[in-house]
Amino acid sequence: MPSINLGEITGEFHEGLGPTMRLKRLASSWHAGDVYTFDRLYDVISPSSPQVLSLILNELVRRGVLEEVVRVESPEAHGGIGDFRSVEEVPDAIYDSRMDKEIEVRPENVQVLFRVRHGK
Repeated sequence: MPSINLGEITGEFHEGLGPTMRLKRLASSWHAGDVYTFDRLYDVISPSSPQVLSLILNELVRRGVLEEVVRVESPEAHGGIGDFRSVEEVPDAIYDSRMDKEIEVRPENVQVLFRVRHGK
């Protein structure tokens, strides 16, 4: 992971020592390509609110530590079938190789993830 002061980032959003330490502990085990859901990050870091976590994640994306990924998941096989850089790039329909057919992309099949760009 590039040299980045996580305490500085969490401090910008008035987070206390607990969330800062939990974020540092998590980041110390990151490997390039690791993927996290918002809910998982919220559970591990335990910030003061979901809004604060959104701001922290936005800053980590802006600084190139994380990359936001929009994943389309198979409605029946529940695995990723396509990754995109933004919601705007997600097609209306996509081929699902697990089901061997094209499916209509529905909101419940789209998930925003955060991928680690650089490991330790």
